[in-house]
Amino acid sequence: MKKSIFIMAMVAISTVFIMTSCGSGDLPTMEKNGLVVSYSEGSEERAQLQMNRVLAMKDYYEKPLDASVFLALILLNEEDWGDIGLPFGVPAIDTSGEVSIIIAPATQDGVLVQDALSQTDLVPQTVFDQLDEVGYTFEQAAKDFPDLVAFHEVGHAFAQALELENLNLWLSELTATYFLQGYLVENEPELAQVWLAMGAVSYLQGGDPEYTSLAKFDELYSGVGVPNYDWYQKQFAKKAADLYERHGLGFARALQEMFGGVDSLDGVDALNRLEEQFPGEFISWAQEMAAYSQDDSLKIEDQ
Repeated sequence: MKKSIFIMAMVAISTVFIMTSCGSGDLPTMEKNGLVVSYSEGSEERAQLQMNRVLAMKDYYEKPLDASVFLALILLNEEDWGDIGLPFGVPAIDTSGEVSIIIAPATQDGVLVQDALSQTDLVPQTVFDQLDEVGYTFEQAAKDFPDLVAFHEVGHAFAQALELENLNLWLSELTATYFLQGYLVENEPELAQVWLAMGAVSYLQGGDPEYTSLAKFDELYSGVGVPNYDWYQKQFAKKAADLYERHGLGFARALQEMFGGVDSLDGVDALNRLEEQFPGEFISWAQEMAAYSQDDSLKIEDQ
């Protein structure tokens, strides 16, 4: 059986499994160039928009990086969301199979939107100014933010295709966000600015994070708590923007050469190897993050 036919069969099987898990029953589906998008009734316009974005992202990365990404996208409203183990509106991905499955909200009123809007009074003026430069209000940016998070999940699918998904946790998250950043800069620059502007909007409600070192992220991951996890992700977003600006696709190619096919990778080893490849770009960054909360749990060997 040709692989393309096999993959399409896997997409269909995986989609049925996910729809059964979330209790959504039969969903309308559209398919183009091997990408399957299933969506809640009444969400066809958003499904088409997200399909076009994913296909553009595939076009941008697949040929230059000699990779083939197989994924399915499921967009659900709150009624269809069901009990999938996540609050409504928080995108997620499963990369365990031949096909990566992404679940994302079909509407723009989930928990991420609500939490962002609840902190409007805490948002720095610089955020409003950055958004205004690209014609966005803060409310519009908050509503689009979950879509951008969903494309971070698409970034995980690219990492999987390049055999980079088994890296340590912090580098895996940074890599996924790097793929999102590159796509936005080259294809939707206004949203690239929205993504970075929203990086200053933390779910800490004005407080400081308890954990800030890369070692603690690797140790606890989502166990740091939602607000602190959000803080980490936004540090990765800023770093990814810097890496893409400096190196473009060269950073992805370097990751392929250094870590492609590696079964596991220690966080300190990853940091030291990246510092060797990109002098001055990683160890100081990690130290600055740890120093933010006087979290010295990441011990770095002298170079």
